[in-house]
Amino acid sequence: MGDFNTSSKARSAILPALVLIAGFVLVLMGMNLFKYYKMKGSFSKNLLSSMEEKEFQRLDSLFKEINGKLLVIKDMGENQAIELSDVKGLNSKFVAFMKNQDIFSGVVLADVKGDEYYLFKKDGKWISRIGRPSNGGFEFTYFEWIPPDKLKKIDVRRSDHDPRKRPWFQNALKKPGVPFWSTVYRFFEKKAMGITVSIGWNTKKKGLMICGLDISLKRLQEFLDFDKKGKNKGLLLLINPEADFYISSKKAGRISDLSSNDAPVIKGLLSKIKTNQSPSKEIDGFQIGDEKWLYSLRALSDKNSGFFLALAFPESELTSGLKRGLFHPDATEILVAIIGAVLLLGLLWKLGLLDRSGKALREPAILRVKRYLDQGEGPRVEFKSTVRKNLKTGKPGKEIELAWLKAVVAFLNSSGGALLIGVDDSGKIVGIKEDGFESEDRCLLHIKNLINQHIGPEFSGFIHVKLVDIAPHLVVLIECDRARFPVFLKIGKNEEFYVRSGPSSMKLSPSQMISYIFQNKKRYKDLKGRG
Repeated sequence: MGDFNTSSKARSAILPALVLIAGFVLVLMGMNLFKYYKMKGSFSKNLLSSMEEKEFQRLDSLFKEINGKLLVIKDMGENQAIELSDVKGLNSKFVAFMKNQDIFSGVVLADVKGDEYYLFKKDGKWISRIGRPSNGGFEFTYFEWIPPDKLKKIDVRRSDHDPRKRPWFQNALKKPGVPFWSTVYRFFEKKAMGITVSIGWNTKKKGLMICGLDISLKRLQEFLDFDKKGKNKGLLLLINPEADFYISSKKAGRISDLSSNDAPVIKGLLSKIKTNQSPSKEIDGFQIGDEKWLYSLRALSDKNSGFFLALAFPESELTSGLKRGLFHPDATEILVAIIGAVLLLGLLWKLGLLDRSGKALREPAILRVKRYLDQGEGPRVEFKSTVRKNLKTGKPGKEIELAWLKAVVAFLNSSGGALLIGVDDSGKIVGIKEDGFESEDRCLLHIKNLINQHIGPEFSGFIHVKLVDIAPHLVVLIECDRARFPVFLKIGKNEEFYVRSGPSSMKLSPSQMISYIFQNKKRYKDLKGRG
């Protein structure tokens, strides 16, 4: 009887545990289903948004860089450093320019009278074409450029080609001083398809002068090849609605002539642009047959380009990774989850990967850095260019180290904040290469030693230091929590007290410090027990 009672009691103890485990399994599976359907839309859009942002920044930077080159050429022209009659001088300038800019296939200059200069490369040789109006048409003289300053005449041709009627010339006439992008058209000399970016300026001798930079369609398509292995069904496109034209890494042409499998998607994107003439990172979807497509659509920053960047993916492909991540629990994983939940919670808390409520993981460091950069300097964000090197003297300086240590102390004494080292005052990432550390470990050790020396190891739990790789630079991210005790910066035998005041760190006098601590006495409730 005793054995039976013992066995019955054991079963009574085991049954709740089995029910708990069974319930945990059901809840786990239910949560997975719930999370999948809840996250499906946001996961897909967030993933697409992240991919689109990367491609947009890459292409938008290219467009801005090209516009910048044109503005430099315009300034040269306005300062009379460019003369159509000076062929040798033009060759000398633009051959050097073209050698370092493989995006361009040619440089063209023309005035309102029809005089033209065109530089391009053929069979490894630099050729300049000089055009002049002649007997109702145009005469073109071709020269081979033999560095450093020789011209070899190689051909003379007549043609009815008038540079003033070309798209790049007509665009730049609209508003001198502003870069304009043509639609895709066929180049006169090379017969290849491409785009010309042009700008005009007024001269004293020749009146209006216009310069154009040719970009071949093939070269532009290389910039749109985001899927070099061809493993996904996504489409990255530049769309020019005015010309009914699209460009992708594999194809280009008029949208109205499309008959491929991608035609419904591309035509759908064109329709969205026409509906909303200035989409600003619009992320939405449309149905193509049995498949839903998600797209991200945005106008490039340069409104005169007339181009829109579009990225489109089947939703099923975007969510495939989510499915794989959610629906593979087994019995072992479930049992490990029960035991490991508490251990994982303790580990994550110790490593500082949980917020103060213990409910959510912090976002990845690189995303936090991007958020701080977007936020800019203020009460809770500060930028410093180097850890120890004085960029003015070119040597390490203690004043540089103390400058960012003051910010750390101020954050600890205020509401917390983030210090980014390797970022200049304008928010541009410059990295910490100038500091000359032998390794990342040496850099981290140097920073931690400074914090222990000038602030104190007892505050290490409030200070989180991390090196973040933002190719090609390394940035030091120091995130500070609000301290529970007053924090001082130790400089020799002196101690200084700092707080944040707007975007800067303010040193308080002894009386101001006492007043500040008194006003925040609730926060410093542990102060008595510190000693």
